[in-house]
Formats: sequence, structure tokens, C-alpha cells
Amino acid sequence: MKLPPNLSARKSTNHIQFSIFAKKIMLPYGISDYKDVQVNGLYYIDKTHFIPLLERQPRYLFLIRPRRFGKSLLVSMLEAYYDLRYQHEFDRLFKDTYILEHPTKERNSYYVLRLDFSAVDSQSADANFNTYANQRLQNFIEKYGLDVTLDDANVNNNLNKLFDYCNLRELPLFILIDEYDNFINDMLVKDEQQYKKLVTGQEAVYKQFFKTLKAGTSGTDASVKKMFITGVSPLAMYDLTSGFNIGTNITTDEAFNDVLGVTEAEVLELIGHYSLQDQQETILERIRHWYDGYRFNEDVPYSIFNTDMILYYFNALVQYKKEPRELVDINVRSDYSKIRFLVQSDRKLNGNFSVLNELLSTSRVETPSIKSSFSAFEMRDRDHFVSLLFYLGLISIEEYEAGMVQLTIPNQTIRKIMAEFLQKTMEENDLLDIRLPAFNRLINELAFHRKLSVFDYLGERINESSSIRDYISGESFIKGFLTAYLSLNPYYEVNTEREFTKGFVDIYLHPITADVPFGAAIELKYI
Repeated sequence: MKLPPNLSARKSTNHIQFSIFAKKIMLPYGISDYKDVQVNGLYYIDKTHFIPLLERQPRYLFLIRPRRFGKSLLVSMLEAYYDLRYQHEFDRLFKDTYILEHPTKERNSYYVLRLDFSAVDSQSADANFNTYANQRLQNFIEKYGLDVTLDDANVNNNLNKLFDYCNLRELPLFILIDEYDNFINDMLVKDEQQYKKLVTGQEAVYKQFFKTLKAGTSGTDASVKKMFITGVSPLAMYDLTSGFNIGTNITTDEAFNDVLGVTEAEVLELIGHYSLQDQQETILERIRHWYDGYRFNEDVPYSIFNTDMILYYFNALVQYKKEPRELVDINVRSDYSKIRFLVQSDRKLNGNFSVLNELLSTSRVETPSIKSSFSAFEMRDRDHFVSLLFYLGLISIEEYEAGMVQLTIPNQTIRKIMAEFLQKTMEENDLLDIRLPAFNRLINELAFHRKLSVFDYLGERINESSSIRDYISGESFIKGFLTAYLSLNPYYEVNTEREFTKGFVDIYLHPITADVPFGAAIELKYI
């Protein structure tokens, strides 16, 4: 990577080291408590200008975003804004934000019940959910000093009792539920029958909980005035439809495209705040390749960055004055193993595996529309699977053309995560026996000594793996397998169908740092 002449940098094996003279203020990397961020003077990417817009929507809202996108911090901010307990701290909690100068009438006017279902253990989920929710109800009663006793073991009976108490006293409730589907998704992966019991069973405590919430919104002087629910997919909400069908899904609403995530304008503010203008071009080039590319509505003319990825990257720049050695944050990887069960049927790889292979081969896939709701039991349908990949953040909207939504892998981080997933899936299904230590040694020889032995090795392994032949129908499948393995290397950004002056290159290996002297352009021919 060529550095601007005014950039002070020192070459190192896997990173660029920057000279930084920044303000002494920490970034909230890994912190989701809004009050903590504001009270302790951490850098906050202001999203409070969305509050008036949220208030113009229906009262019960549902928002889906990928993991590590800032959902919990948004929920925490809404709690601080609407909770009547914080009315005397408003100026302190919202200093230097848009809403401080533009407060709404609903500011600090609700009794806020906040739930975070990521705290529920999927082992013995029915009992654990009941215990967790009862604890949160008890905490709610104690923090507001309410004269009500919860003496039932069943959380839904207690919730009804609390609603009755609030109704009689006209106490307005705002219910915030973060990660509504976290433990349910774990259950879906581990035990599909248990998932059915929890979500579709008539006596399931989880399903009954959402029925009770719905009941709390109906009738004269209903106590539940507002709800805001976040998650990573619409699966559980669809399967709960008979129990909860009052929520308005704002996930793909154009107005809320960047209610979470980081826009390039917000990145530029971040660069200015930490006095990194001299490195701006280099920083932008890096993060556009590795963390950008998310679009949640086809009419939005720009893409946004993943919040966690940006904070991870800038945290290293600010704290250690250099890029992170690993450009992929390990915390971003954690959720994507959950889709592994979706590519297998009866212990054999199904059509969903081919979709992933197609994505790595061409970087894009198309579908007539992104499904706003569908069941966990419909995931063998290609368009439903593509929609789930979109909600999980593995693909994002590129454009709408000729009646089809074109989706693409958003960045190099996701490409690497998908490659790791595909490689493990092939290994577990005895499709392709490529030993990574030997492979990485040969990639090193390509990067530093211009030796092409890695391609001989890959060709031999594909030729010797008889099990893979059932999946090979042409060049694109070989390209997908090659792209998956090549994406695992530590030296290159991997691009497919990269445009050059005289056409497109099938696979282009672009050195990540200036330390790597040799790249590669690969053209495949299938015989």
C-alpha cells in the first residue's frame, strides 16, 4: 500500500505504525452502557437525532441489525432519554448531542422496563427465560418503588399483575427488548424440536410472554404505551406471529438506514477529533475495503460501516498508535457459526451450500426481494436463505436492477469470515482435504518469493478429492473453493471479478501491506 508523502509510518510485518497525537478521550469499544459513555467522557457517535423520527412512527417498533452493530448502545440511549428517573440528569447525559437542543415532549416521561434476552442461557431455556424475566420485573418494581408483590413462579402471570397495577395508576410503560432472539437462535441451532416447543407450542413461556405483551397494549388506558425491540433476524418473530403481530418492522426503512452503523461523514468527524487528518486517505482506503459496504435499503445512495469494526480499528490507532495486527476483530466472527446447520440436510450439503459457494465465487447473489418475515422452518428455500444472510450482515444491498435485488459481500472482513465458514464446512464433510499449515507456507512463498507452488498444491488436492466431484458443475464452483482458501491467507485482500482496463480478473490478490512485494492475478479455465 502506497503511503501519502506526509504520513509518518514505519514498515512492520503485518501492520502500519502511525504517529498519532490525539485528544485523551477513550473510544467506547465493547461498551454498550450509554450512561457510562457520557458520564466518563467517552467518544459517542451521536444517534440522538433519530429520536424525533422514531416518535413519528407507530408505537411498537422492531429493528433487525447484524451482531456488533451498536444495537445495545442504542437501546441504552433510549432508556436514558425516556426513563423518568433520569429527568434531572438530562443535561449531563445528553451533553454535546443533537437532542439536548431539540428535546421532544416525551422526554423522561415513562416507566422503562428493559430486557436483554442475550442474558438467557439456551440450556433449559424455558426455565431460564422464566427466571431471568422474573428477575427483571422485580428489579423494575424496586427501582421505581412500586407497591406490588410478584408471588407467582410464572413470569406471564407476574407480567399481567404488573400491567394491572400500572393500568389502575395510569403509569405509562415503555418496554425495551434487546436481542429478543439471541437464546432462541442458539436453541434453533442446537435442538430444532426444542425451538418448536418454545416458539410455537401453545404453553411455551416465551410465546406466552409476547402474547402478554400484546395484551398489555390493548384496552382503555392500556399501560404499555411504547415498545422497541431489536434482534438479528425475523425468524422467531415470524414464528411468534400469533402471539405478537403488532410490531412495525423499520429494518429496511430508508429513513433508518444509519440509525446504527457509522457513516463516512461520522468517520471523518472521528478522524478530525483524534487529529488524524494527515493519515486520512490511508485510513479511508483501509476501512472502506475491510469494514464498509452495508446498505439496508436499495434507495439509499451510500453505504455505512460496521460500528464494532470501526471502533476496533480506531481503538488500536488511538491506544497503540498503529493499526491492529489482525484487521478482523475476533468478536465479529462469533455469531456466524450459527448458519452452519442451514447448509446441511440429512447429513448432506444442500442448496444453501451452493449459495455460499456462489457468493465467494462472484461476490454477489440476486433475489426478487428481501423477505421481511419468514419461518425458521422455511430456510431450505433459496430466497429465504439469501434474506437471512442479508439480516446477518453476510451480504448487503448493492442495487435494484431489472426487478431483482443485487446483494454483495460488503467487505474483506465478511469475505474472510465466510471463507473460514466454508472451509470448515468442507472439512467436516470430507469434501476437500487441504492442510492449512502447508497451504499458508506456500502462500508465504508466493507473497515473498513469487513462487507459484500454492496453485499446484490446490490443483492436486482438488483432483485427488473424489467427494468434491458431485459439487463441481463448472468453473464457478472451482472458483468458489479457491476463493475460500485464498481468503484465509494473512497477506492479501482477495477480490473476485476485479475490473482492470482490459476486462475482469477472476481472482485478484492485492497485498494488504507494503511489506508484501508480490500480488497475483488469477484467471481460471475449466476443462
